[in-house]
Amino acid sequence: MDALATGVETGVELVAQPARSGRNLTLALLGYYLAVVAVITIVPFHFVVPERLAWARVATLPDFLANVLMFVPFGFLYRASRPRLHAGEVWRAVGMGALASAVVECIQLFEPARYPTPMDILANAAGAALGAMLCQTALRRVHAPAALIGRLSLQLPLMGLVYLIVPLLWVGSLSVGGSALRLAMLALPVLFGATLVGFVQRFHFGPAGAATAPWMAGAAAAGVLLGAFPALPLAPLAVLGLAGAAGAVVLLHAFRSPGVERRFELPALRSALPFYGTYLVACALAPALEGDPLGTLGGGVTLRTVEILRLLHAAAAFTLLGYALAELRGRLELPYRKAAGRIAGWALAVALATRLAGNATLGDASWRTPEEDALWVALTLGGALYGGWLYHLQRAHVRQLLTPGSGQATGSAPPARGSLLPGIPSH
Repeated sequence: MDALATGVETGVELVAQPARSGRNLTLALLGYYLAVVAVITIVPFHFVVPERLAWARVATLPDFLANVLMFVPFGFLYRASRPRLHAGEVWRAVGMGALASAVVECIQLFEPARYPTPMDILANAAGAALGAMLCQTALRRVHAPAALIGRLSLQLPLMGLVYLIVPLLWVGSLSVGGSALRLAMLALPVLFGATLVGFVQRFHFGPAGAATAPWMAGAAAAGVLLGAFPALPLAPLAVLGLAGAAGAVVLLHAFRSPGVERRFELPALRSALPFYGTYLVACALAPALEGDPLGTLGGGVTLRTVEILRLLHAAAAFTLLGYALAELRGRLELPYRKAAGRIAGWALAVALATRLAGNATLGDASWRTPEEDALWVALTLGGALYGGWLYHLQRAHVRQLLTPGSGQATGSAPPARGSLLPGIPSH
């Protein structure tokens, strides 16, 4: 009997115990979120040694709220990596959030364009607390029997794509730069993610009675608000519309007949990927379509904040693409060292095609140089490989949970609450 039929992977990815594999995965996602946050908060990287170290004493309400929201995923993921459902774990998340924030604020002391303040540390710690409490609430709210995870097997890694959309929306919103086109383009990854959540609700949570359709629709809308909040001051109605559209798509899928298809991963991806493919093409053509080369790296011109953010956005977009490419072939059970070559090949082809199309569309208006194109391709390729690695970590964790003796394969003993990756509900 093959690995797919038994739900047991025989590769080296299953050496770790469930708690360890879940923690490795969550920490990898946590590191990715922190890397995105670090870049967002210390651009444009013009570091100098000040005459004296000075902290700002006040923070505006919008900045305070933004700092709270930015650390909600940190608290959520950190809490998800802890094996015990205990109030003390929330305080650990608060402490770790405050520590990470303090490090970033200290770096900002050497960035003249930034104004570090103790209020930011307080706001980030509050966001980490909120995220940790949301995680605990979700673990109590979503109830699923052990047999449900065993039945779904490879489908649950689909949720990893949903979690990668939040940082993508962050940098996408921050790099809008006043462009109405780029703001409208955010609807595409929102529809991509909402379609995936709709499939998960329709084939997974709904039939199991794990969560109601309105609850999942509300969660999808909240996720969009969490990701696109940087664009709220620019276009509040547009952002609220994106959140509403996400919830509506989830409801449309949820209320359709689930049928008998148990392995819905590939149908879900095939339904959602056209939105994301269109988004990648739109990102490549946006500089020409909006009639503004902003976001290209002008030769000899100092990188502006929005330009750096658009580079980060490209890396984040290809991180999600790499995860999707790995998941499309996930049933082959290839170890990462073998799958990485295919992921790199497809990602490189997409990166080169979109970059060349963008350059050709810009024509004489392009400021891009071969060195700048090489940097863009390197960042997107690195992002794709990291995304593929995240998928393999998540698949290894799910497979470990299904391995006889882990408690999930037999349904004899549930895993410890909080030891599972977000998207894999515990008891």
